[in-house]
This record gives sequence, structure tokens and C-alpha cells, in this order.
Amino acid sequence: MLQLDNRTPYEAENAVLLDIDGSEIWVVAVKATFDIKNGEPELADEQEPVCLVDEYFGEPGISSLKYEGELVFKKPGTDVAINGHAYAPHGRPVSKLDAQIRIGDRRKTIRVFGDRYWKGSIGGLSISSPQAFTQMPIGYERAFGGTDLSDEDPKKQGAEARNPIGAGFAMTEAVLKDRPLPNFEDPADQVKSWKSRPNPAGLGFTCKHWEPRRQYIGTCDQDYIENRLPLYPLDFDFRYFLGASPDLTFSPHLKGGEPVELHNLTSDGYLAFHLPRVWLGFRTSLEGRWVNHRGTLGSVVIEPDAPRVVMTWQTCLPCHRKTFELEETRIFEKRVV
Repeated sequence: MLQLDNRTPYEAENAVLLDIDGSEIWVVAVKATFDIKNGEPELADEQEPVCLVDEYFGEPGISSLKYEGELVFKKPGTDVAINGHAYAPHGRPVSKLDAQIRIGDRRKTIRVFGDRYWKGSIGGLSISSPQAFTQMPIGYERAFGGTDLSDEDPKKQGAEARNPIGAGFAMTEAVLKDRPLPNFEDPADQVKSWKSRPNPAGLGFTCKHWEPRRQYIGTCDQDYIENRLPLYPLDFDFRYFLGASPDLTFSPHLKGGEPVELHNLTSDGYLAFHLPRVWLGFRTSLEGRWVNHRGTLGSVVIEPDAPRVVMTWQTCLPCHRKTFELEETRIFEKRVV
């Protein structure tokens, strides 16, 4: 009987999945949790389990995604997501600030506003002054987007396909009066009028049914439903498995050891560390022989409020019509200095 021999301090799960052509693939996910203490990652006493399904902050489908399901067989890059808050410097109330994350040589800046609303005026809608705040929760509910069902006519309803749970989207100007604007915006792509359609500025995971992820699933027409389901479409794009904001996905994969800096994303205002460098090896007994295989770093979730970082690797091994010959996978680690 197949079993995991996990010789690491991390959590691990496994599954047999189907590739695009219907062939069976043996998949193992390993998840490591590190606390950040004095700028150094330390193995956490409590290790987070591997997520078997997507986990949301609130009601599934209409709230921000907290963690992605982690048993996937091919991610063409590494997702980086942040769960937490933006913080005013020194705890002093501000009406806006810039929060920034740097990983390696990549930087992402988000402008964070206090609560704002659309005000009615003679010339149309105008934007109120932002209210003061000391901390702001990160979530796509506070980025540009939303769904407008205000009209009974379905043809006059609509949603922002890139973020249907956000703020600021409407089909008509009148609907937005006294409604909130997004708290998070790209400094180079901000809301100027009610017709603005800026790119939603987020730091967490996006949902699979949002654009641009949705387009990567491929062609799901009637022919697919009748002749191919439940396999993936023939034109399936593996970028579908990348759930982070597009500017926080890394291809080729991150390796570990990359420098990380966070500005205005902790109560102290600044956090810097290096991603842990972890070398994982896998040996699987298949048809009476041992097969060595390696994993890739699929996701990095940074939670600055803790502070901690959670890293997940995936490895896969073709095993079509050989699942009963799978006996054991050994997982071992060699820390890289």
C-alpha cells in the first residue's frame, strides 16, 4: 500500500491526478512554515497543513482567497501572496500611504487610501477626501472591482471580471453615489472617474474564475462537455494554476535565499529577511525500483502580522496504469547554507 515516509519536519500530502491526456500522475506537496524572528526565519513549532482545497477569508466565492489548494501537478512559476494589513508609519493616522514588497529584484508598490466615497455634485460624481486610518486589511474586497445587479434587466447587469468582489465598479454613474471607492490602487493606474477601469491592485491570491486566470482553462464548449469532461481542455494553459497577482508570479521558480523587504506592511513599518533555502529530495518506489525526483517551489505566502512565511513545494511522477505499483515516497531534506 502506498505511503509517505516524510523525514522532514514539514507537512506533506499526496494524490494521484490526471494529466491533460488523461494519464495518471503521482503528486506530492510539502509545506514548510517559518516564523520570522529578528529578521531570521526559524522553523515554526506549529506547521501549517497542506491545503487540499481553496480556503477563503469568508464565504467561498464572494470573499478573498486566503490559501490556494496545493495539490497541483504543474505550476509554471512561483506564486507570492501576502495576507495581513497595511500600517500607518509609527501608528500615526494618515489618509494615504504607499506599501511596498520587494522580492529579489522585483518591487511592487500599492497606494493605500483611507475610506473614500463617491459624492454627488452638479457636474456629476466626485471623490471624497480619504478618511484617516492606522491600519487597513489586505483583501480584494478593497481593490477595484465589484458586481452591479442594481437593474432588474440581466442585460444591464455586469461585473468586473478581474475582481467581482471589489469596490468601485458600476454599469451606470447613478449607482455609485455614496458608494465606496477602492482602498488599494496602483499609483500609476488610479481611479479618475466613475468610468475608470484600473487594474485591481492586490497582494493576495486571485480566484480561478476571475480573469485573467479563467481564460487559461481553455475551450469549454458543448463538444468539450460531451466528449472530454472531466479531463482538462486540449488547449489548457498551465498558467491557470498560478493564483497570485500577475506581478507577483515568478518564472522561473524561486529557489529560496531571495531577499524580501516589506514597507508599511507591519506595525513596525519595515520587515526584511531572506526566504529560507530548503533542498528537498524525493525517492519513490515504483514497480520495485527507486526513482529520484525533485520538487519546485510553487507558492510563498507571507503573513507579516505574525510574522511568518509559508512555502509549498510540489513534485510529480508519471504513473499511468502503475498506481498499484506505487509503494512508497520518501521525503528528505538537506538544508543549504
